[in-house]
Amino acid sequence: DMGCYEESQLVSITQNYFNKDIKVFPNPTADLLNFKTYFNGTDGTVKIYSTDGKLVMSDELILHKENQIDVSSLETGIYFLEIVAAKKVFRARFVVNQP
Repeated sequence: DMGCYEESQLVSITQNYFNKDIKVFPNPTADLLNFKTYFNGTDGTVKIYSTDGKLVMSDELILHKENQIDVSSLETGIYFLEIVAAKKVFRARFVVNQP
């Protein structure tokens, strides 16, 4: 079925786009999360969401090749970093592992 093929192609593209433009490290982390971007863009916003979609942190972003955000206030769990810049959205998954 052509519709199913297109849908699986879209999922594949989304997965590649999800991972290739941002690198987060160390992952897992307990305090500072570094993220490196691999795209040209302008300043924007950085947001962190929990797995249930709740916005847990948000800040203005001055885009550099490497950035850092303090996640020490977050509970242990899986989170998603979202950067909105240059009219595009970039996402990366990371883990907070508090001692």
